[in-house]
Amino acid sequence: MTAGVNLTAMVRASRLRTTAEVVDAFGRRFLRVPLDADVRARFIGFLNGELGTTDVAQAETYMEDALRMLVHLIMSAPEYQLG
Repeated sequence: MTAGVNLTAMVRASRLRTTAEVVDAFGRRFLRVPLDADVRARFIGFLNGELGTTDVAQAETYMEDALRMLVHLIMSAPEYQLG
């Protein structure tokens, strides 16, 4: 069973427009320390690839799974372990 969290709604409520904004917002929300620049770039690239766009409004109807995978990656990062 998946967690009862609607990440798409979080993105919408925060009025995030790009995948970079999503990565930055999720980094602030789930991490105590900033993401390393290279890791941040890889996360943005991952999300771009999963969504097929940098514009989250275009992917709103299908981005939940990609957002969940992104959160999994964030929680797997060494920066998460420091929190």
